[in-house]
Amino acid sequence: MIVVLVATSGATLAAILVAGPQLLLIVALLLQLLALLAHRVGRTVPAEVLADVIWGSEPVRDRRATLHSLVARLRRVFEDAGSGDVLRTDPSGYRL
Repeated sequence: MIVVLVATSGATLAAILVAGPQLLLIVALLLQLLALLAHRVGRTVPAEVLADVIWGSEPVRDRRATLHSLVARLRRVFEDAGSGDVLRTDPSGYRL
């Protein structure tokens, strides 16, 4: 088992328990998504930009749906930490 702590400004947002390689991949993608959004805090990051940075030229069946799923997972992490309104959806993308 691996424990990954996600923290910002000294406040722990969540502890994610990982029990296998598939979940480890999901955690890595979530951390990458969080880093991309945190880098542009307060500004909308277009969904296409997020998908391009996360997957590059790697073939993904439905990039928009997969990104939406990752955002939903990250949103649940924030909600579990009592900060459900931190991650916003805008018409063109997402922002912290």
